[in-house]
Amino acid sequence: GNSVVVEVYDDGAGIDPHKIGDRAVELGLITREERRHFEEDQLRRLIFTPGFTTAAELTETAGRGYGLDIVEKRLKEMRGAVEIDSQPGSHTRFTLTLPLTLGISEGLFIGVAGQTYALPLVEVEETLSLDTELLTTLSGLEVYRHRELLLPVLRLGSLFGSGDGEIGSFVVIVRSGERQLALIIETLLGKEEMVIKPTGGLLKNLPMFGGATTLGDGTVALIINPDDLAAPARAVPAARRARRRVEEAPAEAAVETVEPAVETATPAPRREERLDLVPDTAGEGYGISVLLVDDSVSIRNFVGRMLSRRGFEVRTAADGLEALQLLDEREFDCVLTDLEMPRMHGYELISEIKSSSKTRHLPVMILTARTGEKHRQRARELGVEVFLTKPFNERALVEQLIELSRG
Repeated sequence: GNSVVVEVYDDGAGIDPHKIGDRAVELGLITREERRHFEEDQLRRLIFTPGFTTAAELTETAGRGYGLDIVEKRLKEMRGAVEIDSQPGSHTRFTLTLPLTLGISEGLFIGVAGQTYALPLVEVEETLSLDTELLTTLSGLEVYRHRELLLPVLRLGSLFGSGDGEIGSFVVIVRSGERQLALIIETLLGKEEMVIKPTGGLLKNLPMFGGATTLGDGTVALIINPDDLAAPARAVPAARRARRRVEEAPAEAAVETVEPAVETATPAPRREERLDLVPDTAGEGYGISVLLVDDSVSIRNFVGRMLSRRGFEVRTAADGLEALQLLDEREFDCVLTDLEMPRMHGYELISEIKSSSKTRHLPVMILTARTGEKHRQRARELGVEVFLTKPFNERALVEQLIELSRG
């Protein structure tokens, strides 16, 4: 498919999940009560916990509890995963899955200002001839009318600073996660397989390029990474404005509607598959609506369900842009947001909230792993009422939300 799979197999003693569970209790990683409810697969996954080891004593090569947790961390950074298949007394198999873009992939080659670039074909949804009548500017943002959606436009000539951004003959619709972009380019050169090579430190500050490939004539084509295409500072204002539902647009031009809530699994389902959390009306947070903003699926799952059990009505958003769209659609009693997120981070979201006459009085609480004083100071300057750090105390979080929401 679209992945590279590496299997590491060992035909030795295997991994005994019960031994793993007993050792995890000894190390204080889980309680005895939790141990009783863990399935065997869950117990095996504990070997990826930082500090976990079954070694009885420390040696030069074992006993420190570091190794597998680093493997899992690095895989996640590369959008990969690791799975375990083990039978005690028989074997252990680790299966590492990595996106194909780390090796060989199919690319759509395009021309911009006389230069050749490549787009990973798996993220290209459609290619179209440019119809200038479908281009319009709404609220200062250039958008392209594509079926029932208004998609933010990126003119690659302007973005790369290599040509006249007004020149364009084709539109490439790309999808990154749950968002779509309309890329205006000059020429379509076709698709073919490409061997992706790292760019090294030369382009480390330009995350929009995920690598490079060598063409048949020996020239180098940079590979565009749609995930970070709108990340450069010059593209952020356009991406930020793309969040808004354009009320002045013709009625037939509907903007994509987001119904985010806590996802039920990883990876995240498509938006239309998400379900709202139904609050426990007997809980202490009954009647309080909270907008939870965090790019981590696990955090949205954990915090969202915890608050729902306590009676809060919870809606979720994966970043600041999605949160602002929800704030345009309905009112909330409080916003609980992370800081580091794609497209629009927490500080930008807070600034937008506090600068709008509609939401400037809306209480905001930050929940982040950032503990530095500079982060707290900036939050205070933006008018944030509460700053909590991860890992957090559940009781404190609930009490703060109730206090903020009910004044």
